[in-house]
Amino acid sequence: MQYEEEIFRILALSGSNGLHLSKLSRHVYNALNSFFHPIDYEEIHKMVSSFVVKKAKDNNSIIERTSRGMYRLNPQAKETEQLMLKLQFDETN
Repeated sequence: MQYEEEIFRILALSGSNGLHLSKLSRHVYNALNSFFHPIDYEEIHKMVSSFVVKKAKDNNSIIERTSRGMYRLNPQAKETEQLMLKLQFDETN
């Protein structure tokens, strides 16, 4: 899904500190909302929060919780390095 790609892209840009879930939801909303395809913020926030919280429960997941409401990409996860390479490749093309 498109919102999942945006979540990973935004978390990659946020660095090692990560982002609060509400700010992450706002960034995803702003990235996906358009004049011709308007979306509801509450719907996006529910999707983002359920996806991130669900992923962060697994210790080997690509997303980890750093503190209350704060999430980042897990630097120890195997998928994180591959994701970072993919995002760098996509930016150059």
